[in-house]
Amino acid sequence: MNARRTKPRVRIALNFYLMTLASVISIAVFVACVFQTFVMGRAYQMTLTQGVANSFASKISELAYADDIMWRFQEERIAALFEHVKGESNTSGHEWSVSVETADGTSVFQRYAEPAFLQTSTHSDISVGSELIGHVYLTNEDYQLAASLMQQGSIALTISLSIFILLLTIPFRALRKRDLDLQVALREAQEGNRSKREFISTVSHELRTPLTSIKGSLDLLGSGLIGEFGPLAKRSIDIAVRNSTLLGMLVNDILDYEKLDAGKMAIEPILDDIVSVVGNAVEVFGTYGAARQIKVVSIGNNGPILSLIDTKRITQVLGNLISNAVKFSPSNEVVTVSVSEVDGWVRVAVKDNGCGVPEKDRKIIFEAFSQGDSSDTRSYGGTGLGLTISQAIVEKHGGQIHLAQNDDTGSTFYFDLPKVDYLTVPQVPNAVKEAA
Repeated sequence: MNARRTKPRVRIALNFYLMTLASVISIAVFVACVFQTFVMGRAYQMTLTQGVANSFASKISELAYADDIMWRFQEERIAALFEHVKGESNTSGHEWSVSVETADGTSVFQRYAEPAFLQTSTHSDISVGSELIGHVYLTNEDYQLAASLMQQGSIALTISLSIFILLLTIPFRALRKRDLDLQVALREAQEGNRSKREFISTVSHELRTPLTSIKGSLDLLGSGLIGEFGPLAKRSIDIAVRNSTLLGMLVNDILDYEKLDAGKMAIEPILDDIVSVVGNAVEVFGTYGAARQIKVVSIGNNGPILSLIDTKRITQVLGNLISNAVKFSPSNEVVTVSVSEVDGWVRVAVKDNGCGVPEKDRKIIFEAFSQGDSSDTRSYGGTGLGLTISQAIVEKHGGQIHLAQNDDTGSTFYFDLPKVDYLTVPQVPNAVKEAA
């Protein structure tokens, strides 16, 4: 009798501890994420503000050195100097209140921004030689950090609530039925692959229509046709547009992979000019690079070079390779796409100057869902399916795709396709059989 009474008490105590653990984890995740973003953002904001103030004061000192008296009356020149200083610094997402005064407190130049959630104020002295002639006062209104905090807070809150709900909804009786559940799981595994394919395919197709609608609405908001928004709202819309575009790409990757897995990816080849296809791809995906301050250029053969290809699918391969090269390249670098002929085959290569692919990851880089384990690789996102899909498309064209490592100076991915010359297709060259 006592044992029977004890079991409910144990269950109640266990449920209480689970709820307490869920609450602690939820609060910890939320506070940690937001606090980290806030601390790092404020440190960067202070450094940026002081740097801009010092640089601006230095530029005014140069102006005053040239004309000790008239600098006080050159408001337009001082405004131009401030815009120049901002252009030299990474000030995207920041608005500035600025005031320039002489040593006796006379106002020379003023500009005010609307107050924001996060502000950092500082000042810098204006000197000519050892003589103090004025002061620069700056207030940095960091809209970007405010938006990041809201985004991080939203993500952290979602994660914490998910953990909370997960731990709260674990049925205690499932522990007593684990053997039965295992037997059921084994029986259901026989239909698992088919169900998985059907589910993923159905969900992915159903997501396409609302995603298209959402992106269209966001693009309309961002265009300003239905009204103007404040800086913070515009940045939030831009974030939503980028994320909806990324989600659409992920859905397409999953659908393509399911087609490959089911053997249903069709290739419809036509006789086309590879050089022209590469040029069009560089033009299209170059805008993606430009948004990240990466220049995408085509070099090499000006063609034409003919091959039997599915133009849409080969463009998809080029898009995957170019977007990967852009993602892993530092700012102000160049991604090159070259076209050449190798033993009767046409070779298309995409070269970047990024971090390269670690040796341990080179053997699995074309495997499904494979990504590097480093935090840098993880931060770029993606499904890990792009290279897998690209490899399948190239192989369906009778070619092969490879990675040629450039040590610490980046990576080169290239693929070889049969060149059509007088409607004859050559044999596979050694360069294709063995990776360069």
